[in-house]
Amino acid sequence: MTISRGNEKKISLCINNEGLNLFLTALLREWSFTVSPSCPESPDELLLAEENCSRCAEHRKRVNLISSAYVDSAHVNLPIVLEQLWRVLEKHYHLPPRHHLRLAVDLPITMTIRGQEQSGRLSSLSPAGARLSLPRELAVGELFPIVLPLPQQTLHLAAKVIYVTTFPDSDNRYDAGVLFERISGEEKALLRDNIILTFFTNIRPHLPRWAFEVGINHFDLSPALRQQL
Repeated sequence: MTISRGNEKKISLCINNEGLNLFLTALLREWSFTVSPSCPESPDELLLAEENCSRCAEHRKRVNLISSAYVDSAHVNLPIVLEQLWRVLEKHYHLPPRHHLRLAVDLPITMTIRGQEQSGRLSSLSPAGARLSLPRELAVGELFPIVLPLPQQTLHLAAKVIYVTTFPDSDNRYDAGVLFERISGEEKALLRDNIILTFFTNIRPHLPRWAFEVGINHFDLSPALRQQL
């Protein structure tokens, strides 16, 4: 369920490091936030701030970036684990909170359903599952093989249907949410890196080179992903 906040997800930033401020602004806009450099206009709006940022000090809805090892749901640790930032922000906009990074995509995929090869489209991807558009209806709990063509390699996974949405007025369109069954740690890490790489690649053209470099140095990234950036 989405929590109603009007038509916008608004967030203010209080970040002293100019490069990190530019990077986070671009990333949050990629995540469909409206970003402001000023203090929030409303007490219900979110503030993301470095812990030593004195502006907006009394704002009650504040998420701090902290350098200590202390972990809770109101802080984000440096270097930033992208999933932690995602979870801390998402809990203010969705119930239940979304725990996995989600990437909106529009990609053709192939799968084998009840012994027949089918074509469909991938509309959303996370390290744990996906949302698919299919030409036939599936049953909740149904398990089928799916092929995901990632840039680094093609993944052959098993998908389990957790919900189905029908569109009676469309031309044989059914949407299904699936979880990946028996996915290995290596496959999950590859999906995660691919999602983060896409986010960062999308925002790169909107940033000076130095700001992009400063930004990624504030994130906890795998060596393989850092090499691709």
